[in-house]
Amino acid sequence: MSDVSCEWYLDESKFDYDKERKKAFLLPQWGIYVCAYSRFRILSAIYAIGCDACYSDTDSIKYLGDHTDYFDTVNKKTRKIMKKVCAMYNLDYSLFYDLGSFEQEYNGKTVQAKFLGAKRYIVKDDTGYHTTIAGLPKKSLEKFVDRLNLQHDMFDYGKRVNMFDVFETGMLLNCEVSLKNANTYNDTMHTHTIDGVQCMELSSVGIYPIEFTMKLSDMYLALISAERESEKRYESRIY
Repeated sequence: MSDVSCEWYLDESKFDYDKERKKAFLLPQWGIYVCAYSRFRILSAIYAIGCDACYSDTDSIKYLGDHTDYFDTVNKKTRKIMKKVCAMYNLDYSLFYDLGSFEQEYNGKTVQAKFLGAKRYIVKDDTGYHTTIAGLPKKSLEKFVDRLNLQHDMFDYGKRVNMFDVFETGMLLNCEVSLKNANTYNDTMHTHTIDGVQCMELSSVGIYPIEFTMKLSDMYLALISAERESEKRYESRIY
Protein backbone atom coordinates (compact mmCIF):
# COMPACT_ATOMS: atom_id res chain seq x y z
CA MET A 1 0.00 0.00 0.00
CA SER A 2 1.21 3.52 -0.73
CA ASP A 3 -0.33 6.95 -0.60
CA VAL A 4 -0.88 8.39 -4.07
CA SER A 5 -2.60 11.78 -4.27
CA CYS A 6 -4.06 11.26 -0.77
CA GLU A 7 -5.88 8.11 -1.90
CA TRP A 8 -5.31 4.46 -1.12
CA TYR A 9 -3.57 2.73 -3.98
CA LEU A 10 -3.32 -1.01 -4.50
CA ASP A 11 -0.59 -2.44 -6.68
CA GLU A 12 -2.32 -5.27 -8.53
CA SER A 13 0.71 -6.28 -10.59
CA LYS A 14 1.58 -9.05 -8.09
CA PHE A 15 -2.02 -10.15 -7.52
CA ASP A 16 -2.73 -13.69 -8.71
CA TYR A 17 -6.50 -14.22 -8.96
CA ASP A 18 -6.32 -18.01 -9.43
CA LYS A 19 -3.98 -18.37 -6.45
CA GLU A 20 -6.28 -16.33 -4.23
CA ARG A 21 -9.37 -18.12 -5.52
CA LYS A 22 -7.99 -21.47 -4.42
CA LYS A 23 -7.76 -20.23 -0.83
CA ALA A 24 -11.52 -19.60 -0.64
CA PHE A 25 -13.90 -22.38 0.34
CA LEU A 26 -17.12 -20.35 -0.18
CA LEU A 27 -18.28 -18.00 -2.88
CA PRO A 28 -18.32 -14.27 -1.96
CA GLN A 29 -22.08 -14.35 -2.52
CA TRP A 30 -22.46 -16.43 0.64
CA GLY A 31 -20.89 -13.73 2.79
CA ILE A 32 -22.86 -10.99 1.05
CA TYR A 33 -26.16 -12.81 1.51
CA VAL A 34 -25.56 -13.72 5.16
CA CYS A 35 -24.64 -10.12 6.07
CA ALA A 36 -27.57 -8.67 4.12
CA TYR A 37 -30.04 -11.14 5.63
CA SER A 38 -28.73 -10.43 9.13
CA ARG A 39 -29.31 -6.72 8.62
CA PHE A 40 -32.79 -7.48 7.33
CA ARG A 41 -33.58 -9.43 10.52
CA ILE A 42 -32.22 -6.65 12.73
CA LEU A 43 -34.08 -3.89 10.86
CA SER A 44 -37.29 -5.92 10.87
CA ALA A 45 -37.06 -6.16 14.65
CA ILE A 46 -36.39 -2.42 14.95
CA TYR A 47 -39.45 -1.59 12.85
CA ALA A 48 -41.56 -3.98 14.94
CA ILE A 49 -40.30 -2.53 18.24
CA GLY A 50 -40.65 1.06 17.03
CA CYS A 51 -39.63 3.91 19.31
CA ASP A 52 -38.63 1.47 22.07
CA ALA A 53 -35.49 0.56 20.08
CA CYS A 54 -32.46 2.32 21.60
CA TYR A 55 -29.42 0.75 19.94
CA SER A 56 -28.42 -1.88 17.44
CA ASP A 57 -25.31 -3.19 15.75
CA THR A 58 -24.51 -6.17 13.54
CA ASP A 59 -26.01 -8.81 15.82
CA SER A 60 -27.95 -7.22 18.67
CA ILE A 61 -30.75 -4.83 19.65
CA LYS A 62 -31.23 -2.90 22.86
CA TYR A 63 -34.76 -1.72 23.59
CA LEU A 64 -37.15 -0.45 26.23
CA GLY A 65 -40.17 -2.31 27.53
CA ASP A 66 -41.15 -5.93 27.06
CA HIS A 67 -41.20 -7.34 23.52
CA THR A 68 -40.84 -10.99 24.44
CA ASP A 69 -43.86 -12.02 22.34
CA TYR A 70 -42.32 -10.62 19.15
CA PHE A 71 -38.97 -12.38 19.60
CA ASP A 72 -40.62 -15.65 20.66
CA THR A 73 -42.67 -15.58 17.45
CA VAL A 74 -39.59 -14.88 15.30
CA ASN A 75 -37.56 -17.61 17.03
CA LYS A 76 -40.39 -20.11 16.59
CA LYS A 77 -40.47 -19.47 12.82
CA THR A 78 -36.66 -19.62 12.58
CA ARG A 79 -36.46 -22.95 14.40
CA LYS A 80 -39.18 -24.38 12.21
CA ILE A 81 -37.09 -23.51 9.16
CA MET A 82 -33.96 -24.97 10.77
CA LYS A 83 -35.77 -28.21 11.50
CA LYS A 84 -36.81 -28.52 7.88
CA VAL A 85 -33.29 -27.76 6.61
CA CYS A 86 -31.69 -30.25 9.00
CA ALA A 87 -34.08 -32.96 7.84
CA MET A 88 -33.30 -32.10 4.21
CA TYR A 89 -29.52 -32.42 4.66
CA ASN A 90 -29.59 -35.15 7.34
CA LEU A 91 -28.11 -32.90 10.03
CA ASP A 92 -28.45 -33.21 13.79
CA TYR A 93 -31.15 -30.68 14.69
CA SER A 94 -29.96 -30.48 18.31
CA LEU A 95 -26.74 -28.87 17.08
CA PHE A 96 -28.40 -26.26 14.86
CA TYR A 97 -31.81 -25.58 16.42
CA ASP A 98 -30.90 -22.13 17.81
CA LEU A 99 -28.89 -20.94 14.81
CA GLY A 100 -30.26 -17.55 13.72
CA SER A 101 -32.44 -17.14 16.82
CA PHE A 102 -32.50 -14.14 19.11
CA GLU A 103 -31.49 -14.72 22.72
CA GLN A 104 -31.86 -12.61 25.87
CA GLU A 105 -28.52 -10.96 26.55
CA TYR A 106 -29.16 -9.90 30.15
CA ASN A 107 -31.11 -11.95 32.66
CA GLY A 108 -31.56 -9.17 35.20
CA LYS A 109 -33.86 -6.16 35.09
CA THR A 110 -32.09 -3.29 33.32
CA VAL A 111 -32.21 -0.05 35.25
CA GLN A 112 -29.73 2.13 33.34
CA ALA A 113 -27.79 2.12 30.06
CA LYS A 114 -25.49 4.43 28.12
CA PHE A 115 -24.43 4.18 24.47
CA LEU A 116 -21.51 6.04 22.88
CA GLY A 117 -21.30 4.47 19.45
CA ALA A 118 -21.12 1.02 17.88
CA LYS A 119 -19.90 -1.63 20.32
CA ARG A 120 -19.39 1.02 22.99
CA TYR A 121 -21.98 0.87 25.75
CA ILE A 122 -22.52 -0.05 29.38
CA VAL A 123 -25.66 -1.56 30.87
CA LYS A 124 -26.59 -1.83 34.54
CA ASP A 125 -29.17 -4.28 35.80
CA ASP A 126 -29.95 -5.86 39.15
CA THR A 127 -27.06 -8.30 38.66
CA GLY A 128 -24.42 -5.59 38.13
CA TYR A 129 -22.67 -3.77 35.30
CA HIS A 130 -22.15 -5.16 31.79
CA THR A 131 -19.65 -3.34 29.57
CA THR A 132 -18.89 -3.62 25.87
CA ILE A 133 -16.25 -1.16 24.71
CA ALA A 134 -14.54 -1.79 21.37
CA GLY A 135 -10.79 -1.91 21.84
CA LEU A 136 -10.95 -2.32 25.61
CA PRO A 137 -10.77 -5.70 27.38
CA LYS A 138 -13.65 -6.76 29.60
CA LYS A 139 -13.54 -5.63 33.24
CA SER A 140 -11.02 -2.84 32.51
CA LEU A 141 -13.54 -0.07 33.14
CA GLU A 142 -14.80 -1.73 36.33
CA LYS A 143 -11.21 -2.03 37.54
CA PHE A 144 -10.60 1.66 36.78
CA VAL A 145 -13.73 2.80 38.64
CA ASP A 146 -12.94 0.55 41.61
CA ARG A 147 -9.49 2.12 41.86
CA LEU A 148 -10.95 5.63 41.77
CA ASN A 149 -13.44 4.76 44.50
CA LEU A 150 -10.66 3.24 46.60
CA GLN A 151 -8.76 6.52 46.37
CA HIS A 152 -11.91 8.42 47.36
CA ASP A 153 -12.35 6.17 50.38
CA MET A 154 -8.70 6.56 51.40
CA PHE A 155 -8.74 10.34 51.21
CA ASP A 156 -12.33 10.71 52.43
CA TYR A 157 -13.57 12.55 49.33
CA GLY A 158 -17.10 11.52 50.20
CA LYS A 159 -18.92 11.08 46.89
CA ARG A 160 -18.20 7.81 45.09
CA VAL A 161 -17.50 7.68 41.36
CA ASN A 162 -20.32 6.51 39.08
CA MET A 163 -19.32 4.39 36.10
CA PHE A 164 -21.77 6.22 33.85
CA ASP A 165 -20.05 9.54 34.64
CA VAL A 166 -16.60 8.12 33.84
CA PHE A 167 -17.81 6.58 30.57
CA GLU A 168 -17.42 9.64 28.31
CA THR A 169 -15.65 10.56 25.10
CA GLY A 170 -12.02 11.30 25.91
CA MET A 171 -12.01 8.74 28.74
CA LEU A 172 -8.40 7.78 29.48
CA LEU A 173 -7.33 4.55 31.17
CA ASN A 174 -3.63 4.31 31.95
CA CYS A 175 -1.45 1.25 31.39
CA GLU A 176 -2.06 -0.13 34.86
CA VAL A 177 -5.81 -0.58 34.45
CA SER A 178 -6.43 -0.69 30.68
CA LEU A 179 -5.33 -4.37 30.41
CA LYS A 180 -4.40 -3.57 26.79
CA ASN A 181 -1.17 -4.75 25.22
CA ALA A 182 0.71 -3.83 22.07
CA ASN A 183 3.65 -5.52 20.42
CA THR A 184 6.72 -4.36 18.58
CA TYR A 185 9.09 -6.26 16.33
CA ASN A 186 12.77 -6.24 17.27
CA ASP A 187 15.13 -7.11 14.40
CA THR A 188 18.30 -6.84 16.48
CA MET A 189 20.17 -9.86 17.79
CA HIS A 190 20.38 -10.06 21.58
CA THR A 191 21.36 -12.58 24.24
CA HIS A 192 20.07 -13.45 27.69
CA THR A 193 21.42 -15.75 30.37
CA ILE A 194 18.65 -17.86 31.88
CA ASP A 195 19.48 -20.31 34.69
CA GLY A 196 23.13 -20.17 33.71
CA VAL A 197 22.42 -20.92 30.05
CA GLN A 198 23.15 -18.25 27.44
CA CYS A 199 20.32 -17.92 24.93
CA MET A 200 20.58 -15.99 21.69
CA GLU A 201 17.76 -14.61 19.54
CA LEU A 202 18.22 -13.16 16.08
CA SER A 203 14.88 -11.34 16.35
CA SER A 204 11.97 -11.09 18.75
CA VAL A 205 8.57 -9.57 19.46
CA GLY A 206 8.11 -7.48 22.57
CA ILE A 207 4.73 -7.19 24.32
CA TYR A 208 4.07 -4.17 26.51
CA PRO A 209 1.04 -2.51 28.19
CA ILE A 210 -0.53 0.59 26.66
CA GLU A 211 -3.13 3.15 27.70
CA PHE A 212 -6.59 3.46 26.18
CA THR A 213 -8.35 6.65 25.14
CA MET A 214 -11.93 6.49 23.92
CA LYS A 215 -12.67 8.80 21.02
CA LEU A 216 -15.92 9.01 19.10
CA SER A 217 -15.76 9.16 15.33
CA ASP A 218 -16.56 12.44 13.58
CA MET A 219 -19.39 10.71 11.71
CA TYR A 220 -21.03 9.58 14.96
CA LEU A 221 -20.68 13.03 16.56
CA ALA A 222 -22.18 14.64 13.45
CA LEU A 223 -25.10 12.20 13.57
CA ILE A 224 -25.82 12.99 17.23
CA SER A 225 -25.56 16.72 16.55
CA ALA A 226 -28.00 16.47 13.64
CA GLU A 227 -30.47 14.49 15.76
CA ARG A 228 -30.34 17.07 18.52
CA GLU A 229 -30.98 19.88 16.06
CA SER A 230 -33.91 17.92 14.65
CA GLU A 231 -35.35 17.49 18.16
CA LYS A 232 -35.03 21.22 18.82
CA ARG A 233 -36.92 22.05 15.61
CA TYR A 234 -39.60 19.50 16.50
CA GLU A 235 -39.98 20.89 20.03
CA SER A 236 -40.24 24.47 18.72
CA ARG A 237 -43.17 23.43 16.54
CA ILE A 238 -44.94 21.92 19.55
CA TYR A 239 -44.37 24.73 22.03
